[in-house]
Amino acid sequence: MVEVPGRQGRGGAAAAALPKKNHSPAEETLWRCGWRCFSCTTALVACCCRCRPAPGLAHEKYPGAPPSASRSERVLLWVGVVSVLLGACLALFWPQLLTLVVHSELKLTPRSTSFRVWKSTPVPLTIDFYFWNWTNPHQIEDPAAVPHFEQMGPYRFRETKEKVNITWNANNGTISFRQLRRWYFDAANSNGTLADNVTTINVVALTAAHVVRDWYYLVRRSVALALRSTNQKISIRRTVGQFLFDGYQDPLITVASTVPGLAGIAIPNFDKFGWFYTRNGSTEYDGLFNMDTGANDIAHLGELLRWNYNNFTPYYEGECGALRGSAGELWPPGRGPRDRVSLFAPDLCRSVSLDYAGAMREAGVDGLRFEGGPLMLDNGALDAANECFCDGECVAGGVANVSACRYGAPAFVSFPHFHLADPAYRAAVRGMRPSADRHSFFIALEPTYGIPLDVAARFQINLMVRRDPDI
Repeated sequence: MVEVPGRQGRGGAAAAALPKKNHSPAEETLWRCGWRCFSCTTALVACCCRCRPAPGLAHEKYPGAPPSASRSERVLLWVGVVSVLLGACLALFWPQLLTLVVHSELKLTPRSTSFRVWKSTPVPLTIDFYFWNWTNPHQIEDPAAVPHFEQMGPYRFRETKEKVNITWNANNGTISFRQLRRWYFDAANSNGTLADNVTTINVVALTAAHVVRDWYYLVRRSVALALRSTNQKISIRRTVGQFLFDGYQDPLITVASTVPGLAGIAIPNFDKFGWFYTRNGSTEYDGLFNMDTGANDIAHLGELLRWNYNNFTPYYEGECGALRGSAGELWPPGRGPRDRVSLFAPDLCRSVSLDYAGAMREAGVDGLRFEGGPLMLDNGALDAANECFCDGECVAGGVANVSACRYGAPAFVSFPHFHLADPAYRAAVRGMRPSADRHSFFIALEPTYGIPLDVAARFQINLMVRRDPDI
């Protein structure tokens, strides 16, 4: 190899020596350019970027080489830059974008995902009924005897729930609706049949005696006469099916409308009695709901604003009658451990609140569990502000008076087996075995988007029995 006189390149460096042979102009240009671009991995590509030889020059001796200074490379370069920038932007703003998209689907609109799910609940719903069988009603006259009860069940029903008579109120971002609920007996998952006999308290007779206990003497005597003429007793024996949805005929229901002095009582227009009689397939029983759709503010999604056209219930005074919280199925996103969960329970004609009870995990999804505590059914024993729930009949704590909500029947609601209630209730009867695992009321919510993960609403209906010498 021989040296040739050097040339000053753009950076002042001497050009490389060429092998001693005849070279075409293209080869010489590529060689010299490649020397200046020694820091690049591919000298040819670097040469094309810096020296910009004439189109086709590189192919003069290297027909398989990529096009020099090609438009495709510049396009790819810009595509790469734009892709990197877009990726960085997505990484930076992805949480906000995801939240925006999810919130748009959480809001109730005629086309949103949440509306389709809410309108007709797709997840399987079940309700388990248990009955307390009264084993010693014959000892009711013995003051030393303690009532003994044995639990029967569960009698499981599959439930379907659909929203009907839907009205969109675009002027205030609310929706009005009624509920159509149906129940179907699930014999395979029940411990017993609907033909099982149960002995329990005679609700019809007890209600009649309770309603008039503070009325004039003549009225009470008239009711006593009606009870005797229809052969009413303190206990009654019927089937599970009759006590639930089928109902049973009771002559006192017919006689009640003819007893002097009872004309002013709001006697239900039923021809039978059953705890769920006329409810299966009814759109009227639960009432008319008006709920926030979250369209104006996602923080109010699912909030119940009116029930039967009122923003309060007529069954309790003051703050106890105020509607608070969710209608029971939709919850706003962004829950935290410091929050309380409130919802309206139509069967109780009131709102209830649940407190944070800890973190949980359901089907691989992290959630927050909220439980009904001692304050949920407090009537002033723990918090004086709850005294308005007494409805004139304050009893020991842990039992809520729902008489006004149940046509005047002396009905009181507690957790099953008097869980979290005053110990005096369990001491007065036999058969109660409370358990936090089996008898608590709880709701588990996914905290970020407020989606319910698990719900267990557990209540027990109790009847107060008191002796009346005139009846």
